[in-house]
Amino acid sequence: TRCGAVLHAGCGSSDLGARLKAEGLCRRCVNNDASAGVLDRMREKYPDVEWVAGDCTDLEFRAATFDAVLDKGTLDALCCDAAAAKTTGRRYVAECFRVLRPGGVLFVASFGSPEMRRSHLEASAWESISVETLEIAERRNDRVYVYILKKP
Repeated sequence: TRCGAVLHAGCGSSDLGARLKAEGLCRRCVNNDASAGVLDRMREKYPDVEWVAGDCTDLEFRAATFDAVLDKGTLDALCCDAAAAKTTGRRYVAECFRVLRPGGVLFVASFGSPEMRRSHLEASAWESISVETLEIAERRNDRVYVYILKKP
């Protein structure tokens, strides 16, 4: 199903947003990252996609702007600093919740198990939270958890 507006939060040098747009899977894809330099390089490679520098824990978008938010390791990166992980992770998830329209979905791909991520994700009033566990065949004991959070 084609999506309207998608935010790829903490995109870095990923071309995921550009591919989604190119394949017609979304009408608009905004790629957001704190590194303006990385975004300048990505903008040169993919000029037809939006690249917006900014702090994903304090997004500069209006509330209810996006149909979906994609996170491919951003929450993990924010949780690396154990002292700040709880507040930073919750603030980030709250911002994703804020910019999603009603019925919108946050997709989080994380190495963090549900026990590690539950406090960050459940701090916002999601209608539903589900998780799928993907085993990485090439690497023993490695898993990727895909969290799917739907806003009421």
